[in-house]
Amino acid sequence: MTWSDAQIEAASGYPTVTTLATIGPPLAIRIKAQGGTCNAIIPASAQYDTKTNPTGLRCDIYDHTANVFGRDPKTGFARRPLDNVGIQYGLEALNMGAITKQQFLDLNQNIGGYDNDGNYVTARTMGDVIAIDAAYDSGRITYGGLGLKHTAIIDARGSVDMPENANENHSRFHSFSIRQRLVDANGSFDNQVMLIENGCLLRSATVFSATPVRS
Repeated sequence: MTWSDAQIEAASGYPTVTTLATIGPPLAIRIKAQGGTCNAIIPASAQYDTKTNPTGLRCDIYDHTANVFGRDPKTGFARRPLDNVGIQYGLEALNMGAITKQQFLDLNQNIGGYDNDGNYVTARTMGDVIAIDAAYDSGRITYGGLGLKHTAIIDARGSVDMPENANENHSRFHSFSIRQRLVDANGSFDNQVMLIENGCLLRSATVFSATPVRS
């Protein structure tokens, strides 16, 4: 089914379709256990390979953080919190009339997921419940509560929105999504200040609250 750029943007939530290329393969390799982010000091012979070296070092973000997520006793691999079961992709775009019902159905039927090695599969990904709990407990889910409620946040972001940097995935909407999460969790965003890069220097500050940060 053919999708226009505007429909892709509406369903994905990103400001431009070119952003998608920066968050998927081949650039986003940190979830891959094989061919992931291995340090150059680790010889290839010591690295994990699903066929030739299944007990080798797995160079993915989850095994890097196995002390937080724990390990699956059956495989010895780090548990993964990655999960997309039940997500209705493009629901807001559908409700807005930006995509058709058929596009919505096709998208959710064919979205797929990732296996335990970080490879794309047709089935959705079910996260490990222990790892999901650990992700929340250790602050890896940025929802605005826990310690973030009491942390002074200086959100310094480059001026990278369209049209200057079409492939940038650090767009300014992330600053405002964090702000909304702070409001949802705590009722205010008193502890967040935004700094916007202007050229090579951080020259302009955007502050939306004069209330002092509370301890």
